[in-house]
Formats: sequence, C-alpha cells, structure tokens
Amino acid sequence: MEFELPIVNEKNEPVNFEVIYQVTDRFIDTFSFLNVSRDDNEHIYLAVDDKTGDGLSYDCSYNTLEFSFGKEEDMNVLYKRFCQYYTYIQKELRK
Repeated sequence: MEFELPIVNEKNEPVNFEVIYQVTDRFIDTFSFLNVSRDDNEHIYLAVDDKTGDGLSYDCSYNTLEFSFGKEEDMNVLYKRFCQYYTYIQKELRK
C-alpha cells in the first residue's frame, strides 16, 4: 500500500526544501528508519524501516512525499502506522 501526498506551503510560496530535509531527518530519527538512500547532495530521499518494511520517500521531487507500507495481514495495523507518520509530518511541517 502506498500514499502519495503533495507538500504545499500554506503561505502560497514555494516549498522550502531545507525544511523538508530537516523534517525528514527528524522523522528518520523518531521512527528509527535505518535503510537510508541519499541524493547527490546527501539529502535523504528514501528511508525504510527494516522491521516493518514501511518506507518514506520523495517521488520525483521533494514536493511529493510517499509513504509505503510493508506486508501486513491486518489493515488496522497499517492504518495506525499511517496515522502516526502522517500526524508527525503534519505537526513538524506546521512549525
């Protein structure tokens, strides 16, 4: 299961990628995603939780965030993890 979410600056300005990089770093630390890939500028564009198979990535640019989820028999478990990730990202971006 995957969810692609656009990142939009509510002030009607371009997205500040420095903010995205910082929020991504904090997300990785908070949720202990270990398998990390970086772009040519050393910014994380993909991170995976080795235990769950869940991933955070940016699809084509840092304007679209993608959450992907590992295999799970109970959709409620995936829903709870999605809510955790989404709530965290929203809270951090609103700062």
